[in-house]
Amino acid sequence: MDERIGDVTAILHQAGAGDKEACERLFDLLYEEIRLTARGMPFVGRPGDSMQPTALANEVYLEFQRKYPKLLEGSPDSRRKFFYAVGLAMRTILRDHSRKGGEKGRQMVPLGDYDPEARGRGELTIEFTEYDDAYEKLREVDERLADVVHFRYYAGKSVEDTAALLEISTATVKRDWKLANAWIARHLGL
Repeated sequence: MDERIGDVTAILHQAGAGDKEACERLFDLLYEEIRLTARGMPFVGRPGDSMQPTALANEVYLEFQRKYPKLLEGSPDSRRKFFYAVGLAMRTILRDHSRKGGEKGRQMVPLGDYDPEARGRGELTIEFTEYDDAYEKLREVDERLADVVHFRYYAGKSVEDTAALLEISTATVKRDWKLANAWIARHLGL
């Protein structure tokens, strides 16, 4: 995505000005990244899971189209708001899916660092809704820690991307990520 960042930034500003075609072009550019993010989430697409990565990406697209233009109005930092909106859409869809899914539809979240390669290693897991509720409590206590969780976990951004979006150092992102995970685990009594 780095080589397209200039195009994306220009399109973000057009979309923020209310250009509906720009919103569509933007999502065409970023749809594959969103699909890959959904595919890499440790709690999506397991065998027997009713929420698969492509379905999640499609639902994010629809959710995004409904809400995105309003989020960008008059925004000087459209890129940050765009990725925040993507994470918010993923979070909303997964939370709703987990709550409506009953026993079979529950999403389970591996605790610890967001690491798509860690899938299936038998790490401690909790229900998505429990994790999400703890995230909400964290937001009440420390907004920056919650923003790090939002971009890393819900939007699937790397440490470097999160640092750029939040305009903080990668060392700060790494430290905040560890603090946030520890806070969430403690809040959940783990």
